[in-house]
Amino acid sequence: LYMVGIPCLFVYILMSKKRVLEMPEVKARYGFLYQRFVRGWFWWELMVFARKFLFIFIQLFTSSYTQFSMSCCLVVLFTAIAAHVYTQPFASPLLNRLELCLLIGNFLILLALMQLLDDSFARNHSQALGHTLIGAIAILIFICAFIFLIDLKRRLQDSYDAFEGIFRRCCGRLIDRYNRQQKKAADELAVMT
Repeated sequence: LYMVGIPCLFVYILMSKKRVLEMPEVKARYGFLYQRFVRGWFWWELMVFARKFLFIFIQLFTSSYTQFSMSCCLVVLFTAIAAHVYTQPFASPLLNRLELCLLIGNFLILLALMQLLDDSFARNHSQALGHTLIGAIAILIFICAFIFLIDLKRRLQDSYDAFEGIFRRCCGRLIDRYNRQQKKAADELAVMT
């Protein structure tokens, strides 16, 4: 009931409020559902629900067929990666890049687990595959951290630029006032002599 009821409720809310999503009272009440996303993709959270629902559905109905179950999950993940690359649904480029890294990471981990579950492959290559899996996870963590740091640097630069602009405006006025006072004092001194 919850797995189907909550997403259906979200669909109803988002579709009924589609034209008034920018109103403050709607944002305050339902903004957690759509504010992270670009205006045209406000319903993307429903795609995330659908992906999770498909994973659960696949596991429930194909749990006795492990390889088939994992293959179906790989198809869902590949579709999610393709849809994400095509739509870029998040308003923040950082969130778009991180989501893409996480989807690719899930795909690679599931692919490696499929290889581990294959008995003939696991007997011959289990240690190498384990090291490869750990290496892939470490690389993905490094990529996510790198993306985060690049975005943090950009945000800090934007903040610095904004602060510098405010500082120059405020201090520029003070410097102009000081220069005018100095010129006035120099003019008065010249008139006196």
